[in-house]
Amino acid sequence: MRRSIVIWLACACAACAAEKKFIGHGWDLLAVSPAEVLAHAEAFDKTALDGVTLCLKKVLPDGRHLAYSTIMNDPEWTEEAFADQIPIFRQIVSHPSLRECFLACFCAPNKRLAWQDDAAWARAENNLAVLAGLAKKGGLRGVLIDHEDYPNSRQFFRIPTDPPFAETARLARQRGAQLMTAMTKSYPDMTFLSFWFLSMNRSLMDSDDPMAAAENASDVWPAFFNGMLDALPPTARLVDGDEHAYRYEASRNDFFVSAWYQRQGALKLVAPENWKKYREQVLTGFGLYLDVYINKEGDPWYFGPVNGSRLNHFEANVRQAAKVASEYVWVYGEKSPWIAWSGIGATKYEGKPSWEECLPGLAEAMVGAKDPKALLAMRLAALRKAGAMTNLAVTVTAPADAPLPPDGFRPDGLPRPWFCWQDENFAQGVFGLDGKVGDGDTSSLCMKGVGHGCFGFPLDGVKPGESYVVRFSAKGTVPTTANASWQKDGVWQWQIPSATLFLPPARTAEEWRRSESLVRIPEGVNRMVILLGAKQGPDDKTWFDDLQIYRCR
Repeated sequence: MRRSIVIWLACACAACAAEKKFIGHGWDLLAVSPAEVLAHAEAFDKTALDGVTLCLKKVLPDGRHLAYSTIMNDPEWTEEAFADQIPIFRQIVSHPSLRECFLACFCAPNKRLAWQDDAAWARAENNLAVLAGLAKKGGLRGVLIDHEDYPNSRQFFRIPTDPPFAETARLARQRGAQLMTAMTKSYPDMTFLSFWFLSMNRSLMDSDDPMAAAENASDVWPAFFNGMLDALPPTARLVDGDEHAYRYEASRNDFFVSAWYQRQGALKLVAPENWKKYREQVLTGFGLYLDVYINKEGDPWYFGPVNGSRLNHFEANVRQAAKVASEYVWVYGEKSPWIAWSGIGATKYEGKPSWEECLPGLAEAMVGAKDPKALLAMRLAALRKAGAMTNLAVTVTAPADAPLPPDGFRPDGLPRPWFCWQDENFAQGVFGLDGKVGDGDTSSLCMKGVGHGCFGFPLDGVKPGESYVVRFSAKGTVPTTANASWQKDGVWQWQIPSATLFLPPARTAEEWRRSESLVRIPEGVNRMVILLGAKQGPDDKTWFDDLQIYRCR
């Protein structure tokens, strides 16, 4: 079952071409003001974030307090009270790391709102509409909704003083629509990022009758969420951030499984009239919890090393989270701040080591998860700077002391440890060296008339967790295949997926195409084998040249 879910989701994720984005959240960001974020914007630009959560607080002239955390119970919010924040927001989003910022709000009220209390809900409606309007005018991406029940007010559960469950669910759906209508009137094309939408109710999805299970649990959150969908305009989007992902492991394909629940299982809790909206406007997302990668062993929130490194553990999880998410992954931490803060009101965060200092390589891992080409460029730049561009591949040249046939092709002479292989069930061709053709020189590997085969180069002594840059050139009109495959003590490990070495398609027969990939060594192997091949007709030729392999971590 789990494997079929993974295959289904892999196909679905392949169709999602949205750029992946990381949103920073944490105790430090909950404590600082937008002005303090702006003052440290250049420090954020050194992280791999695309945005952060921003928090609003205000003391009115009469001494009353307004705050993101009490917005559902606050006195009336007005745009005038926060007008000074709009230009700050606009400056914040001009920075590369802060273009995708969200205004945070806690939607579980400190004092429970009676579902029948029109005045209380009208006040909450006004306050959330003002918040959305501020986000719109400030150029922010949208609003972050956190409805976790920190005050234990049981807002989204029926309590004894509520009407019967069916009526309470009807009222909850009405209130969800009411708040959505108000917020999208202020910001029609906003993005709502929530730590949970229906991912909170995964246990209900496993029930034979999810709606009956919700009633048995007195849970009206699905009803409230359906109200949000009722009023959701086609221009707005919802992101289910699935905070359960704090404990997810890529090794178990947990992110794929969660995405199946978000995309398919959740439909059991969505009213049929909202299925189309849900499928088209609700995005799959995840939350990652950084503390698990620095907490000491024995802590209930502890993830240990993978391939000798806790950074490798984070890297595996953040890669899968970014791959599976529709667009957004939010990253949260408590024990450390995102940057080195100074001159802020929340002085307890000053002088504390940043997340990058606590988990060196964090930013690089995040860059690689959302933009592998950018990570590859970073790794190559670091190698060049360190003077460590040592090619581990054996250079191939045509023998100078051997006469070549007129076309320059020799069906022999491969230098060790190079080898060649062809499938005996297909047309047999020849492998060898071409002394007249090369990428920038006059020598290359060449295969001719091989129905199905490849050149191979093994690299011994690789270790799980290491990374290598692999580069090569190819020429020819037939499609080529290129990958890094694996052996353990000389035995092929075909159950471990090969790493594909991407090669651009051929535009002309004479064009040399260049491949450049970052390859990570998986567990259970000690040899990487680079396989460069093609499936040819009798007269086809394919050339390979300039294989380069650099160890970069």
